[in-house]
This record gives sequence, C-alpha cells and structure tokens, in this order.
Amino acid sequence: MDRIVFDKYDKYGDYHWVEYAKPTIYRRHANFVARWVRERPVLDVGAGDGLICSLLSGVGIDSDPEAVRLAKARGVDVRLGDAYDLPFSSEFAAVILGDVIEHLEHPREALHQVRNVLIMGGVLYVATPPRRGKIDKYHYREYSSQELVKEISACGFECISMRTANRRIYGRFLKKEE
Repeated sequence: MDRIVFDKYDKYGDYHWVEYAKPTIYRRHANFVARWVRERPVLDVGAGDGLICSLLSGVGIDSDPEAVRLAKARGVDVRLGDAYDLPFSSEFAAVILGDVIEHLEHPREALHQVRNVLIMGGVLYVATPPRRGKIDKYHYREYSSQELVKEISACGFECISMRTANRRIYGRFLKKEE
C-alpha cells in the first residue's frame, strides 16, 4: 500500500480550532471527549493541532511538524514524535487515539507502543469514524465496532464500553495484565 500523505494542516491550518468555535458535530465530539476521558495524566497520540489535547490538559504527540507548530502556537504541549515509537515510559493513566487509528498503516504496532506508556490499569480511549463504504482518502482502514474491538483486544486490551455518536465509534479499553 502506498504511504498516505496527510496534508490537512498544510492546507487548512488549525482547522480543529476553527470547527470548535462553531456549533458543529466536531464541537460536540470534542466536548464529549473532554468529559469522557477522566484519568490523568493523559497522552493524546496523534494530537494534531492540539485542540482536544488542550481540552484534556494533556501531553500530545504528532508526526506532522506543521500540526505541532500550530499546537505550540496555541500554547498546547504537543511534541513531534511517532505513534510507532512513543518517547515515554509507563507514565500515563490514559491514552487517547482520537480520529487516529484509521490513519495508521500498522495499528497493532502503535497499540503495542500505547500499552508500553500506560500504567497498569490504564485506559485507552479510541474514537474513529465508522466504516460506511468508500474509504476516506486519508485512511488506511475504517472499522465497524466489532472490528475495532477485535483489533484492539489482540494487543492486550479489554473493551469496557463502546458507543456510537457524533459520527464516530467511541471505545474505552482497559490495559490487561500481562
């Protein structure tokens, strides 16, 4: 499969902040995530321009230098890095992959990295658009709820809740003991 170039930040700037300022589905999604993720400290993997990371008062990581620059310009702690090589040890009570797993060519590799940065009993939160037919040009894969649970469970997590709202699947997963 060809590598997907994610150029939305170069094209649209800090578009999450712009969408959040309006009464949109994205705003409802972001506010839901801010209430949903309760554990601290939290790592936002694929934090992009930092909007949700800011709402969570978390630390973010993103592989797009322009996204990191935009987040830092907003005062958000987003660092340049990669989901496949997280530069942290077991120090987070929660990790969120918000609209990220569908962009990963090798999601299980990233999920194993997430396991490594979560404390025992830590929680992984995943939000992703459900599969609807034609796959978005920026996505490697889209999931049904059942496929998402299977993918994440295979990496040492147990699904503790699942719901669909705001045009997304929301899954909450507990890191299982080894």
